[in-house]
Amino acid sequence: MDIAGTLNEPLPGPFHVGEKQLEWLRDDLKKVKKTTPIIIFSHSPLYYYYKPWNFWTEDAPEVHLLLQGYQTVQVIHGHVHHIVTNQIGNIKFAASLSTAWPHPYPSSGLPAGSPMMPRANPMNTYGGLGWDTMQVAENGEVGINYREWSREKVT
Repeated sequence: MDIAGTLNEPLPGPFHVGEKQLEWLRDDLKKVKKTTPIIIFSHSPLYYYYKPWNFWTEDAPEVHLLLQGYQTVQVIHGHVHHIVTNQIGNIKFAASLSTAWPHPYPSSGLPAGSPMMPRANPMNTYGGLGWDTMQVAENGEVGINYREWSREKVT
């Protein structure tokens, strides 16, 4: 049995998965063996990345608890508009590039330890934009190839 879902609370403001979707995920996971690879798609990162930029999902820890014990869990998310990977426990996270506009450098500054996004030419309107392709192996591992409009492939 395969499971796939998109977790997003449609309300504006800070991101939440919401009780309705947490209940759906809880019920769906009851049908899934702990060895079944799980891939979840979410608009926002399902972890605490950087709150001043709204790169944060308030009830992410509840999602993490539901996914504990599963061997292979991959969350693919958007919203951050650049390449970001993370791992918390058994859950791997990867962001997708923006196809619409590059994420600006906000006036609130960068998270501690974060480098500026690599833009050789700030006047390049395609800098930071692109697409990605994903390959899912039989064991559930996800390989992502990022392609920026103005750069070579980043794997």
